[in-house]
Amino acid sequence: MKKLLSYLLALSLMSQFTFVGVARAAVQNIGAVKNLAQSENSEANLTNESQTNDDFETLPQVKDVDNQPTLPKVKDVPIKSITASTQPTRTISSTLPVKASSSQIQPQVVSWVGSILIDGGATYATDINREVVLTISGSRNDVTPDEMRFSNDDIHFSVFEAYSTTRNWTLAAGTDGPRIVYVQFRTFISSGYSYSPHYSATVFLDITTPQISQITFNPSSALLGIGGQIQITITAENLEAGLTANGSFNGQTLSWTDNGDGTYSATYTVLASDFSADNVEILDATLIDPAGNISDVGQSSGNNLDIDTVLPEISNIILTPNTVKGNGSQPVLITAEITDNISIGSVNIDLTAVDSGLGISSLYDDGTNGDQTAGDNIYSLVFYPNLINNTNQIYSLTINILDSANNLSQSTADLTIEDNVPPQAPQNLLAISGEGYISLYWADDLDAAYYMIYRSGSPFKWIADTTDNFYKDTSVIGGKTYIYKIIAFDLAGNKSNEVTISATPKLIIIAPDMPASVTRVGTETQQPQIASAVVETKPAPAVAEPTPTPLEDEGTVEGEKTTEEAPTNWPLIIGIILAALVIAFWVYYWYVGWQENKKASSRKK
Repeated sequence: MKKLLSYLLALSLMSQFTFVGVARAAVQNIGAVKNLAQSENSEANLTNESQTNDDFETLPQVKDVDNQPTLPKVKDVPIKSITASTQPTRTISSTLPVKASSSQIQPQVVSWVGSILIDGGATYATDINREVVLTISGSRNDVTPDEMRFSNDDIHFSVFEAYSTTRNWTLAAGTDGPRIVYVQFRTFISSGYSYSPHYSATVFLDITTPQISQITFNPSSALLGIGGQIQITITAENLEAGLTANGSFNGQTLSWTDNGDGTYSATYTVLASDFSADNVEILDATLIDPAGNISDVGQSSGNNLDIDTVLPEISNIILTPNTVKGNGSQPVLITAEITDNISIGSVNIDLTAVDSGLGISSLYDDGTNGDQTAGDNIYSLVFYPNLINNTNQIYSLTINILDSANNLSQSTADLTIEDNVPPQAPQNLLAISGEGYISLYWADDLDAAYYMIYRSGSPFKWIADTTDNFYKDTSVIGGKTYIYKIIAFDLAGNKSNEVTISATPKLIIIAPDMPASVTRVGTETQQPQIASAVVETKPAPAVAEPTPTPLEDEGTVEGEKTTEEAPTNWPLIIGIILAALVIAFWVYYWYVGWQENKKASSRKK
């Protein structure tokens, strides 16, 4: 009985150990089969949509890339039959939970990184054969993948090939539009292949070249000079918008504007440096689309545009005379020789500075207005400067010449306008008469250079010039009335209005009741008296001044109306002489007496 129990116990332990070993081997076989099935399924499924970046990959209990054994976690593995090599076959219709220790479970994080660029990241692909260059980058856990493959639709891939950073590729066929290229990587591990997600890049395929429909000018027929403008318009085929226009005209690069309606325009302005030419056309117009496709070169035709940048020439400008009074009474003739390579349009001169009423005036080459011969390229004009000018001044008169292309040339001619403003007439004129003289005084004028003084006669006679504002006339006869006329002149010869005044000098009289030995001269006892004449201002006559002649004592004695000279007063003259002798006698007599008295005083001492 005791032996039977020991045998049964041994048999029970043997059976248990055998069952555990068989179960463990079965689990390992199941894990290997499952891993192989997953690998094959991934190889067959090209889309591999179930894989994601940074996923967890469960490995069987085999050596991985790091050559370390791992034990998978298995839950409730059903066991239908297990055959042990050392024991009879047993069928177990139950499940046996088998668990691995936590220290043996090591899940590995898989990190895929990848990118793809088409033609270096270009926006457009323009090759007519749709050929592009791909730039690829990929890694698994920072390790370069083994292989890669490509697709245009993310469904049909090329066969795997060795990994490389560049690859020539042909985009999908069809009309212009976006194209996508996909790439997938894979790396071989001990248990099979590890596949990356799909990476993609997009490019716009544009292999259609824009075309020029027509080129038009506005105006289409003209003669353009410096500063002249025309508008040039390029029309795209099918009114394609969003293009860039290029083109030059007459050697000048133009700046083009997209009008947004399939037309592109530029304005050409003639510069002085541009060429002169006839029937100018645009010869190098092109249109470029955003992808860089360039149209065929377009050229204009049928226009009639001439360019003239040659300025008209002016020479031999003559003013006759070139110095005038400028008071509207003196004519000036201007002539100028003018030529041009095509024809003259107009010639004018700005006379505003010398006569606001004349303004801009034309010069003529038709035999009128001072022109001698019509059509000889000598342009002429007669004008009358008229302005108030209080000093000599030079005025530059501008001559403007326009040719038939509206090219402008300018030149100047200098005209001197003299001082034509007269000074004021002498103000506050005053005459003071004394015995044997008349003194004249007046207020000085800063604009006056000198004064001319005339005295009454038939006609008035010039008696003196003076730069002072006073004059004393001593060549007068007492009791006779004199009329004076004074005129101011400036340096330009302009003269003021005349001012007149009359005055009468006093007589020299001997007092009749004085002793014969005593006389009294009027100049010792009387003060000069201001003349009672009235000052009169009159416009100066416009005639030339008379040549000064020796002065005669002319005038009128008080009470007389004639201008004849009075008879000589001999009694008065004799009386004056006798009075002088008496005075001399008394002086001598007094002197002799004084000397005698002096000698007598000396003897007494």
